[in-house]
Amino acid sequence: MTDKTSGGQVQSSFHPSIGLAMDPAVGYSIEFMTAKQATLANGHRAKPRGAGAKRDPGSLGPKGLKTRQRLLDATAALLETQSPVSLTAAAITRWAEVSPPSFYVYFDDIGDIVYELALVANNDLDEVLQVLGLWREGLPLQQGARAFVQAFRVHWQHYRTILSIRNMEADRGDTRFLTMRQDAGTRIISELGELIHAGRESRKPVSRKEALARATVVFAAIERIAATELLYPPAKIDMPNRDELVEAEIAILVELIAPPL
Repeated sequence: MTDKTSGGQVQSSFHPSIGLAMDPAVGYSIEFMTAKQATLANGHRAKPRGAGAKRDPGSLGPKGLKTRQRLLDATAALLETQSPVSLTAAAITRWAEVSPPSFYVYFDDIGDIVYELALVANNDLDEVLQVLGLWREGLPLQQGARAFVQAFRVHWQHYRTILSIRNMEADRGDTRFLTMRQDAGTRIISELGELIHAGRESRKPVSRKEALARATVVFAAIERIAATELLYPPAKIDMPNRDELVEAEIAILVELIAPPL
């Protein structure tokens, strides 16, 4: 297989969190794009007639699972340099070095394979949730805040492209991506809410609902900064750099959980 990366890493010049702005003249999402729109806009081809229904991953043997994963890997690599709107099944199978009809054995369309990639990223929150669990169990306040911010930042660094696409599609009203995003957010916000509620009991108590509201606000800010981290240079005199933003997030979390008496 031809090496399509440099130094083993895909070289990305496209970042959805920065460059995947919606053009009102386009006005369709990857899920609801019709075959005619796809052909006119990007050269997409609709699922060939007679291609049949995609196979459930649970019914696949080792060879089928390997092919399916190659298609997912190819899609992830291609999304590093182009919009999902311009992505085609032909391009994916060419990168994966499998026959074009193979795509439709495993996925219905481009929206389907992008959704599957987003689902993997969405469910890979074990380290973030583990840190939150340790924090709730007694990890020192400052240490817990730092560990959480760093774990969430690493999560976004690893899945930046696909998580940005997930958020974009959720913002545009795609219910599958919206539900996915809400699920991931709720798991984190619930933990943060409990930390805020418990931490303020002896200081400035708030109800659980108020704690969840505050957790939602701070999480939205932390997620947005993680998503747009590339906008902030490592060092700039007149603007906070990435490291200073991380320190600010930690300080806000600490003050939110244990405000001064």
